[in-house]
Amino acid sequence: MLVDDAMVIVTELANNAALHAGTAFEVRGQLTDHVFRIEVGDAGAGQPIVDGGLGLRLVGRLASRWGVSSEPAGKVVWAELNRTDRRR
Repeated sequence: MLVDDAMVIVTELANNAALHAGTAFEVRGQLTDHVFRIEVGDAGAGQPIVDGGLGLRLVGRLASRWGVSSEPAGKVVWAELNRTDRRR
């Protein structure tokens, strides 16, 4: 379900921000008719790497798409869940 998938994604992205960026982070969500977009912004300089951990792999399996946007003061890791492909 959308809510369950969103909770897992928020948990994984927030955990990565806390663990790897080591800075404060902000979680944002945006809901439209078709997509729920989750964003976790932090002030860390590094980029997320899909490696030995399961977190970003799980995000990649649950999200319709995900990525990273550079910001002047860090980055935003985002994931989108397509609402039309899911049970309510």
